Amino acid sequence: MNPPELVLDIHGLTRRFGDRVAVDDLSLAVPAGSVCGLVGPNGAGKTTTIRLLLGLLRPDSGEGTVLGLPITDPAAYLPRVGALIEGPAFYPGLTGRENLTVLARLSALDGSHVERALRRVELADRADDRYKAYSLGMKQRLGIAAALLGDPDLVFLDEPTNGLDPAGIREMRGLMAGLAQDGTTVLVSSHLLSEVGAVCDHVVVMARGSLRYSGRVEDLAGDEPRISLRAEDPADLAGLAALATGMGYPGAIRDDDLVITAPAAQAGELNRRAMLEGITLVRIEPHAMDLEDAFFSLTGAA
Repeated sequence: MNPPELVLDIHGLTRRFGDRVAVDDLSLAVPAGSVCGLVGPNGAGKTTTIRLLLGLLRPDSGEGTVLGLPITDPAAYLPRVGALIEGPAFYPGLTGRENLTVLARLSALDGSHVERALRRVELADRADDRYKAYSLGMKQRLGIAAALLGDPDLVFLDEPTNGLDPAGIREMRGLMAGLAQDGTTVLVSSHLLSEVGAVCDHVVVMARGSLRYSGRVEDLAGDEPRISLRAEDPADLAGLAALATGMGYPGAIRDDDLVITAPAAQAGELNRRAMLEGITLVRIEPHAMDLEDAFFSLTGAA
């Protein structure tokens, strides 16, 4: 069965825990073959959303489809879905291959699925080492191999880079990109914006259980022009901010810089006005809005 154009097409997904609304009227549209980042501050509802889509929690309301099948019937689409939620759990005394073989037998899969999954995560040469001897990155890759045993069309990865060193993070990025190239859609939750920018082509931003943005990563960053200004004397920052606001370019002070929304062509005029006010600038840097700016703007995260 070929996956539909949208692997996730969800509307009005809501889940409450008592008086707390964990997921609030959430709608998702995730295209097939993409690496989609589900991002937001801690407590935004990312893991709860994944659990709802996997049928681990029952939504209070909402409708839509996963892989073209109703979300109300997760048993219909789960055979085509893989998932790594939180940390992987394996038998420490068994080898990587033996651990996957146990899981394959439980799913009535033959050994060819085990070998294919090991190759896809580049663990074939370490498959006969005991799990307890694996590094954290290898353990994460084995967890993904377990999620891939059934050759799924859609894979959920919940914070897969947590605790990894830079080399492990780079390996994980390559693995997710490789899955997408093979036609598997990957939904990865993260609070690390650098990961979203490095590997994802689609992004869903959540805050307080609600959707704040859904679309392409490059559209999230946008092209709103900004200028960073730094005064030689940090005590002049407040006066510089008042000057920029008076010119119609309000901004925010971040560390030692004033960041304002203004076209690059205004840099010279800002410099001249600052000189007239007795403010010496040591930095004038135009730049486009980046992912971090967009994230803070959407979520209000500190």
